[in-house]
Amino acid sequence: MFEIGKEKGHWSGFCFTCWNPKFGVKCIQCGKSVQTSKSAGEPIASANRKGKIHLACREAWSRAETMKTAARCFLCQEPIMTLPPKFSGEYFNIEGKGGLHAECEGEWKRQTAPRCLHCNDVVFPIPGKFTGDSFLVNGGSVHGECHDAYNQSHAKKCLQCSMALLTIKGQFSGRFMPVDSSGVHEECLVAWQTSKATKCFFCKQPVCEIPGKFSGSFYDIAGKGQLHEECHAAWKKSA
Repeated sequence: MFEIGKEKGHWSGFCFTCWNPKFGVKCIQCGKSVQTSKSAGEPIASANRKGKIHLACREAWSRAETMKTAARCFLCQEPIMTLPPKFSGEYFNIEGKGGLHAECEGEWKRQTAPRCLHCNDVVFPIPGKFTGDSFLVNGGSVHGECHDAYNQSHAKKCLQCSMALLTIKGQFSGRFMPVDSSGVHEECLVAWQTSKATKCFFCKQPVCEIPGKFSGSFYDIAGKGQLHEECHAAWKKSA
C-alpha cells in the first residue's frame, strides 16, 4: 500500500494495481495506461495538448488525425492520403468534382463512360466481354463487338426477305436493287420479281424470266391478260 493523491478531501491509500486503471493517465490512441508500474512506463509523448500517447501508438494516432481533416475522394469518399495497401496517396484533380484517388480512376471512367447505342452497356473495357474499342455512330458510341449487329438492326431491309441490305458473309454480297425507299438483295431479286409479277392467265405462274422454264416473253391477250410465250401453243389448243 502507498498513499497517492487526495480524493474529495480525504487521503486515500491504493495499491498501484488498483489505482492505475482508475486514475492513471491513458494513451489517447489505445486507451491503455501510459504507466505500467509505480516507477516505470512505456515511452510516451505529448500529442498537441490533447494528452499523452504511447510512442508505439503515435503513428496510428497521427494517421487517424490526418484522416479527419484530409480531403475526400469524390467517388469513394475515403480520405486522399497514403493508406497501404488500399491507396498510394496519388490522386487526380477533376475539374468541377475534386480529388480522385488514382486507384478510383478506372471505376470513375467506367461510371461516366458513354452507353453503347446497341446493347446499352458501358463503352469501356470489360475482360472477356468488351475490348473497349468503339465506333462513333450518329453522335453516339457503339462497341466494336456490337457494330455489325447495330448496322444490321438500323439498315434498310430487303423487301423480299426483310433482312438488312448489307454484306453478310456467306449469305449476301451487299449488292441490291433499289426499290422505292428500300431495295432487294441481288440474291433475292428473282424471288421478289416472281412474287410481284403479273400471273399468266393460262398457267397462273408469274410472267417473268424463270431459268429453265420461262424466257420472260409473253403475249397481251385482249380481255384475258398476259400469256407466257411458252403457254401460247397450249392455250391455242385448249381454245
